[in-house]
Amino acid sequence: MTSEQQPIDLTGAANTLPKPLNPEAQAVVDKVIEKIVVIRITDDREYVGKIMSVDKTGSVFLQDGLEIIDKSEKAE
Repeated sequence: MTSEQQPIDLTGAANTLPKPLNPEAQAVVDKVIEKIVVIRITDDREYVGKIMSVDKTGSVFLQDGLEIIDKSEKAE
């Protein structure tokens, strides 16, 4: 991640579902669509990939998504 890139919290978008996204959540999605992002899901796993879409249920679709695995944590 470069110094210009900042993590974006998408948890607010999931709180509005299954209704259409609220304007604030839609603005976040519009800002990150087709950009490479790191996403942390509820069980603390992290994925990196290009965010292609978010559906009404809050599912995020990544292109070329890869799970980030910290091998140093598994060695402990």
